[in-house]
Amino acid sequence: MRARGAADAAAAPGAAPALHAAKGRGPGVFAVLGSLAACGLGLWALLALRLHSYAAPAAVSKTVLERKPALKRRDPGERDKDTHRPSPEKNTAAKAQPTGKAQPKTNTTRRNSSRGLILRGKPKDRRFALVPRPQILEGLQQTTSRSFSNWSLRAFRPSSGEERWALEALESVLQVSAQFDAPGAVTALLRAERAEARRACAEQLGLPLPSYRVHEDEQKDCQAKDWHFALSGPKGLCCAAVRPAGLFRFAQTLRQLAGEHSPANLPDFVLEDWPRFCWRGLQLDAVRHFMPVDFLKRYITALAHFKANFFHWHLTDDQSWRLFVRSRPALVNASRLTSPEFYSEQDVQELAASSLWRTARALATFG
Repeated sequence: MRARGAADAAAAPGAAPALHAAKGRGPGVFAVLGSLAACGLGLWALLALRLHSYAAPAAVSKTVLERKPALKRRDPGERDKDTHRPSPEKNTAAKAQPTGKAQPKTNTTRRNSSRGLILRGKPKDRRFALVPRPQILEGLQQTTSRSFSNWSLRAFRPSSGEERWALEALESVLQVSAQFDAPGAVTALLRAERAEARRACAEQLGLPLPSYRVHEDEQKDCQAKDWHFALSGPKGLCCAAVRPAGLFRFAQTLRQLAGEHSPANLPDFVLEDWPRFCWRGLQLDAVRHFMPVDFLKRYITALAHFKANFFHWHLTDDQSWRLFVRSRPALVNASRLTSPEFYSEQDVQELAASSLWRTARALATFG
């Protein structure tokens, strides 16, 4: 037996390696077959699900809807933290009261903690379409008769160039000349303190001063410079400020009011305004779109109309160089092939000599 086994091993020396190789190929074949079977089962399941969805779509939709989480119901008396508006249920209950009984007065006071103000009256008065909206604007009870039918201006005697510039703005809006002694429909005042300016306007029109609270300590000097107060009544309109810039800002407000209301139907109101931001600018990209000097003047006028105070003038970039510099003339010549327009020294001097720069500061940007 032992001899025969040894002879068989000697007669077939490659039999053992072949057997081991066959054993090694076995697991690989089974793995491939198993993968093919899994793919077949997956395709069959996908096809079955597809046919099931076509057969019963309502059942699938019902199953999907049942899995959605239930929405949390809001308390009817709860206020929205973002808009501070009462719930519709509360408003409906207030409207459903019987008409025979006297309706209770609703308190329309709203608080703005970021500005430190208390505003009384309607949140949005459709009689005033002002841009930007003043900090305090309240419509008063409208009177039936007025003592004036045309615009006229009574003002102080200017003692400086800024005061003369502010009066010229009011004269331009009303299209009248200021009178220093004769009564007028519009009265312009300058006072040293804000409280004194409010009292002077109220005494001028014979009206009580409306009650509201303003935290003046929180305002910066750049905001206080443009502060102004206005009060309108049956005897006319009075505006007051502590600096000439405030009267100029009110002239822009009056321009918007005069465009929509004649002196006879001017609403009675109290207005107190100052800028919310110290930096309020608009940019004009003259590099990619060159604009002539006349357009720049109209642009700055529109900028002042909306009470902005900075004019960003973009003059140079990789596309072109728009400003002529006497010591560097090659900068302009290098961009003449693609864009020959540029601003000369005379153009800049013409803009600098105009009174438009009193309304806004120019900020030229290079690069």
